[in-house]
Amino acid sequence: MYEIETVADFDNWLKNIRDGKTRMAIVKRIRSMSLGTLGETRSL
Repeated sequence: MYEIETVADFDNWLKNIRDGKTRMAIVKRIRSMSLGTLGETRSL
């Protein structure tokens, strides 16, 4: 299990997404990542 930390800029960005479907898709993906399902990822 991973701990996801966000910063204020991200929180504000997410809060200001008007499309509820898009916002929920992002939240679901982050929740999935926190549970260990990282999918196909690579380092930045």
